[in-house]
Amino acid sequence: TAPWEMTITPLDTCGLVTLDGERYRRVRDAKSPVAAAILENYRLWSLNKKQPPEVAEQRSSVLFDTVAVYLALSQDFCHMEQVGLRVTDDGFTRVDPQAKKVNAAIAWKNLDAFRDLLVERITAGVR
Repeated sequence: TAPWEMTITPLDTCGLVTLDGERYRRVRDAKSPVAAAILENYRLWSLNKKQPPEVAEQRSSVLFDTVAVYLALSQDFCHMEQVGLRVTDDGFTRVDPQAKKVNAAIAWKNLDAFRDLLVERITAGVR
């Protein structure tokens, strides 16, 4: 109910973002300080979660927050819709046409293009 405009990425969109295959190999093998820091932390996280060691070498976890950052810059790869949302007393977010409208990324127009952009930004290093 805050008075400012809001843009959100529900789990329906941000929960789909992972990197694997060639995209993940590019990040894993990149020489950029950003990629190196991400992989170092991912390897530590993976060990802490008691994952097999090869997991951190083959694929990412779900990269939820990357979509929120992207939406602050652009919304070209997402289908955006004004949706009334309210948070219930038991903590659930529900669609409610009478509630405050938020700008929501309800689906991907081009998830692969987003993944490519993400890899490009990570492997390019600090700008």
